[in-house]
Parts: sequence; structure tokens; C-alpha cells
Amino acid sequence: MGQIIQYEFLKLFTSRRFIYMAVLLLLADIGILMYTQYDAGKKEIPYAAYKKLNEEIRHMNQKEKGEWIDKQYERIEALDIIHMAKLMSQNSNTEMQNYAEELKNENLELYNRYQEEYRQGADYPYTGEIDKEHMFLSEIKAEYDVTADYSNIIEEILQKAVNLEQISIFKNSVNDFSARNLKDTANEYKRMKGTPINYQIGKGFHYATRVSAADVLILLLILTMASVILSEEKEKNLLILVRSTKGGRTRTISAKIVVLFLGIVLAVTVMYLIQFLYYGSQIGYGDLGASLQSVSSFAKSILQVSLFQYLLIFLLTKIAAWLLLALILLLTAAAAKDGRMVYLSAVAVFLISFVLYTRIGANSKYQVFKYINLLNVLEVNEIYQSYLNLKIGRFMQDVFTLSLFCGMLSIGGLITGIIIIYNRTGSGNRFWSRLGIADVAAAAAERIQTLLHRRMRPWPLFAQELYKQWITNRTALLLVLFGLFQFWNYHTETTAVSYREMIYKNYMEVLEGKLTDKKEKFIKEEQERFRSARERLEQIEEKVSTGELSRNEVIRLSEPYEDILQVEEIFARVQEQYHYIKEHPEAEFVYDSGYMKLLRIRKYSFLESDIVLILMSILCFSAVFPMEYSTGFIQILNTTPKGRRDTVRNKIGVCMITAVLLFLMSILPEIGLIGKTYGFSGLSASITSLRYFAMLPESLSILGYTAVMYLLRFLAWNGLILMILWLSRRIRHTIWTMLAALGLLFLPLLLALAGLKAAWYISIRPVMNITNILLGVVG
Repeated sequence: MGQIIQYEFLKLFTSRRFIYMAVLLLLADIGILMYTQYDAGKKEIPYAAYKKLNEEIRHMNQKEKGEWIDKQYERIEALDIIHMAKLMSQNSNTEMQNYAEELKNENLELYNRYQEEYRQGADYPYTGEIDKEHMFLSEIKAEYDVTADYSNIIEEILQKAVNLEQISIFKNSVNDFSARNLKDTANEYKRMKGTPINYQIGKGFHYATRVSAADVLILLLILTMASVILSEEKEKNLLILVRSTKGGRTRTISAKIVVLFLGIVLAVTVMYLIQFLYYGSQIGYGDLGASLQSVSSFAKSILQVSLFQYLLIFLLTKIAAWLLLALILLLTAAAAKDGRMVYLSAVAVFLISFVLYTRIGANSKYQVFKYINLLNVLEVNEIYQSYLNLKIGRFMQDVFTLSLFCGMLSIGGLITGIIIIYNRTGSGNRFWSRLGIADVAAAAAERIQTLLHRRMRPWPLFAQELYKQWITNRTALLLVLFGLFQFWNYHTETTAVSYREMIYKNYMEVLEGKLTDKKEKFIKEEQERFRSARERLEQIEEKVSTGELSRNEVIRLSEPYEDILQVEEIFARVQEQYHYIKEHPEAEFVYDSGYMKLLRIRKYSFLESDIVLILMSILCFSAVFPMEYSTGFIQILNTTPKGRRDTVRNKIGVCMITAVLLFLMSILPEIGLIGKTYGFSGLSASITSLRYFAMLPESLSILGYTAVMYLLRFLAWNGLILMILWLSRRIRHTIWTMLAALGLLFLPLLLALAGLKAAWYISIRPVMNITNILLGVVG
């Protein structure tokens, strides 16, 4: 057994493709970490601020930290007030000047104490900017206050349980879930009384343990491991030879599982160790020996461990979650003949987990599937940050214990299933053979196959390629599954619009079309209505200052005018169109909310649609050329009159038909949802009616631009399909074609989403979105 493990280990860790992928993903992880620090320094509070503060308070106790933080917060609060008052006093608006004076008088003591420091040029040692400094110290103060109030938080939880238990509805319901939940929660938190608290800054700890790009990279590495460990043997027809050896069954698959486990332990440990060390060096964790509750986000955790011990628990939980997914992939690889099923199963697992996680409510009777869920487990912190009981029938169980039990049960069941499937023989199950069912099924399958082959003989080459791609490669199954998913998504997606949007829609329905005198008069009347409402409010305020009106009278008299002015902000969008049309007479009033989505004007419009479309392309087209190479049939095919150019031409033709179906299934639901929610009024209007497209020809209608946009999107997508086909012909291996396509198409996108803006320009996003190119929108 030990020798088999050694061989399997060497097979994985000497695979060039695995080594290349591992090195690439490690470099991507380090690059993402470095860029996020750079980006955070420009947009948010720089890491160095937390690092410096960590060093300053490291050796202080809880009380000293509180006094020091309060002093620093008081200083920045005072400086911020002085800064705001100075800016507003310089404003020409009288109301702003009056507010500046009020702000100064309300904080006169702080103002006088720090005014001289501000006048001489105050120093902002952590961020260098007053706004960021105030934001930074406000965050630190809020975190510290939570930990300082820890004993009261525990007492409040316990007292709430006591108060609710005394209410008759709970007191008389001994077996009721709510009553038992209260008692159980109180018992768990009683153990937490007296937990030593020494505040630690939570930023580094939060970043080190959050779901990040490292998880996506680990997933890609696990997919690579699963394909190297088992899928390659199946595709090369080596399993028959391996099974015939002395240790070729149970011991071989057991060794593969052990090596997969070791690979996951190594991958997760290395990826997260890099993350732990990086954030530790750039931000710092403070004292890792402090209790977990010393970090404010874990104040309600019931784990009695230190921060360092939690990092170990976090790592073990991640390993267990990824092992569970890897075993599902290995089970698929053992059961399926097609290597793509490994990737399809990964997509299915995450899709099902996502649907359960997002669609099931916290109080649903199916809530167990929301919390005992792969996504929730991969989140890790969600399990340990607080205490939660779930109701399972008549029973009650906390999330942590239930997750542990379900995880162990699933891992054990999957290992057993993998061994059984791997050990099965080609003759089928003996039990079914004795009943004669296997023989009947085999005869029926053989008969159907014979009939199909008879029908196929006169078929043209195109029809044969269609059969190979849609039936043999299971592309038809993928199309059906994708169609069902799109149909479900269309019927479950919410289409409600906000009250503000309804008001805006009503305005635009009145004004739709060319600007006329009647419409201009309507706009002027609305403007006058808002001006009049503001005047009335000013008159009411004047009467308040003279004492003519009481506060209750002010509220009663002001309410109708305030309601009118609430609509003014919405009407501002109408005015924008009005002023734009005055400058561009060819433009019309158009209700543009739906077109903003349909034409992908927003930065991340339909990003999920692009990702799903590319993923389906990889699944459908990666095996087009490798299917002949994996069986060796390519050598025979190349000797036939139509075995080279004609075959390739017909393969591409079938791919284009598949592409059309995929594209239609992708765009029709999104068009339908937008139409159902917003409608498509003004389709015949010039595209320049939408101010974002003022640079386009006036003669081009909104409908025309929409058609051009989707056509260009389709053509660009076909270019990506041709790239996948080129990769599949060059690589001649389905799994490695998929990995190469994932790396080329998804890795830049992941880097871009992680914050590396330059990656947008080499990602699929600009190619798939002509509107972003026209408008110069990055992403």
C-alpha cells in the first residue's frame, strides 16, 4: 500500500501540467495580494495605518488601549469638526454659514482645545489625510467599544433568555423549539463569562480568513489534481490494465484518495499560509495569544480558543470543505467516461449550493440546507462567529456540530462510493445479472445501437459530426440543462421596481417622444411646483424663528411640501433628459432604465451572463477535436478522402449551430426580464436619445443599436469559441484544453474582479461588451 501511495504521489507531483498550473496559481495568488494592497492604499485606508497602530498598542492592556484610543478619537473628531466648520463658513450659502456656526457652538470646548493645532497644520500620522484618518479611528473606536462591552453583551444574551422564558407562551411550552433554543443558547454563553478580553485590531485577521481569490485558485488546482489522478487513466484506457494488477483495485483507489487528500492539505496550507504571512507582515494581527473574542467580529463566538488556535481551526475547516468537494469530483471521475463530467459536477455542486444558500430564508423550514451548505462551510467564519441552532423535525442541533457530523458522514460515504464504483467490473452488478435484467438491458442497448448505425450509414458527414458532438460528447444534455436553468432563473427572478422608479416611469410615459410645447410647459409647471414648495417651507421656518409656530404645527404644515420635494430628486433625471434634448434636437424623451441594463451601460452589467456563457462554451467545445485523438481514431480518419479539411469544416459548422442555440438561451431570458420589468418603449427613437450615445449617428435607432450590439457580441463570442477549438486541436486532450481555456479566459477576469484593473483589458469583458468600449468604461 505504501509503495502504491508513493507511485501515485510521484505521478501527481511530477506531472508537468500540474506543476505548471500550481506555479501559475501561486504567482497569481501573490500578485493578487500585492495589488489589493496597492489598490487599498489609493481608495481605502492603507494597510500601513493598521500596521502602525498595531505596533503602538501591542504591549498595552485592555484599559490602556481604551484610554489611548479614546484620546486619539477625540483629537481627530475635534479636528474634523473644525475642518468642516471652516469649509462651510467659506461657502457663499447663508444656510451653510449658519450651520457652521451651530456646529462650532455645539462643540465649543473641543473646538477651542484643538483650534490652534489645526491652524498650525495638524499631523495625521496614520493615513496622511483628515477624512481617511477620521474614518480609520472611527472604525478602531467602534471595534474597541464592542470588546469593551463584552461582559454586557453576554449578560444581555443571558437576560434575554431569562425574560423570554418567563413569558407564558415559552414557559408553558417545554418541548417547543423556541423554549429549548433559549435554554441551550443561555447554557452555551454561560461558559463564556469571565473570558479575558484584550482588544486586537480585526482588519488583518478579517482579511486573512475571508473568502478570497485564493479559494478560486484552490478550486482550479483541485480540478487539475482530480484529472491527473484518475481522469487521464480513464481517457487513455489504462484502467483495465491497472485493475488487473495485484493491488489494482481497492489499494490503488485508496492510494489515490490518500494522495488527493495530501495534495489538498498541501495546496490549502500553502495558499493560506502565504495569505496569513502576507497580511501578518502588512497589517499585523496583534497578540495571537489573545482570546478569539478580543476581535470584535467574534464577540459572540462560543469558541474558547486563542487567535492562533482559531487560525488552525480555520485551516482544518477549509481542508475538510475542499476535501469534500474533491471527493465528489473523484466520484464523478470514477463513474463517468467523459472527463468533462468532473468539471460539470463542480459547476453543479456550486450552482446547487448557491441556489440553496441564497434562496432559502433564515426562518424557512428548509433552513438546514442554507447553513449545512458547501458555500457556508467554505465561508468558515459564518460557522464560528456566533451560536445558532437549527430545527430538524422535532430535534434541535447547533450549526457547528451538525456541520461536523454531516461533513464526516459525507466524506465517509463518498470514499465508500468511490471504492465501490472503481472496483466494479465491466460485466455489471451480479445481482442484476442473476435477475436477467442486465442481459435484457445490454441486448436492448445493442439493438438500439445497431439501428442507429444503420440509419447513420447514408447520413452526410455533417450529420455524423452532429451525432458525435451532441450525443457522444453529451452536448445535447448540456444544452438541455442550460435551458432548464435559464427557464428557472427567468421565472424565479424578481421583477419588482421601487416606488421611486415607478414615479420616474410615470413621468417618462407622459413625456415620451419628441419635445413639444405642451411637454415643455408640463416641465416648467413641475419646476414651478417644486420652487413654490421650497418657498413655503422657508416661510414656515421664518415663522418658527419668530415663535409664531410650535414644533407640532411645523411638522403638520411642512409635511405636504416635503412630500412634493421628495419627488424633485426623481424629477432631476427628467430634467437631465430635458436639458440634453434642448442641446440635441434629434433626441427624444425615452424611459431609459431598461436600456441602461439591456445595453450594458453599467460597469458590471450581466457579468454573470458572460461568465456562464464562457463556461458553457468550455464545457461544450473542449472535446470536439480530442475525441478522435483519445481513441486513436484520428490516424484512420486522416487516411479517408474527407478525413481532414471536410471533417474540420463540418465540426466547426456543428459548433456554430450549437453556439447559436447557446447564445439565444443566454440572451432571451435577460431580454425578457428587462421587458417584463421596464418595457421597451421608444425602440424606434434615435440611439442619441440616450445621452451616453451622443457620439453615434442620429439615423441609428435604439432597436438598430441593440441588434448591432448583440450581433457584435455574438461574433466576438464566436471568436472565443474558435480559440477554444484551436486549443483543443493543438492540445489534443479534453481536460487540459478545459484547463488552458479556463486559464486564458477566466484568470484575467478573476484578477480584474480581485482589483487588478489592468487585467480588464486582457479579459473577456471588453470583447463581450461593445458598449463599454464605446463609453470607455473599464470593466
